[in-house]
Amino acid sequence: MAGVDCCSFSIDEETDREGQFAVNSYGLITTAKSLDRETRRQHRIHVLATDKGTQAQLYRVAQLK
Repeated sequence: MAGVDCCSFSIDEETDREGQFAVNSYGLITTAKSLDRETRRQHRIHVLATDKGTQAQLYRVAQLK
């Protein structure tokens, strides 16, 4: 499992300050901690994709609700 060669993925820490989500090298988003619907009904995070080209670019690629 080598991941995606063209880019790397990360979660914008400003949108996931509690570290409840994770994203792997394929861009798959998973929960890193248990979620409690009674405490918080929805989560909104931004996943960032960084191009590994010679002129690297950053993209916001997903928003999870």
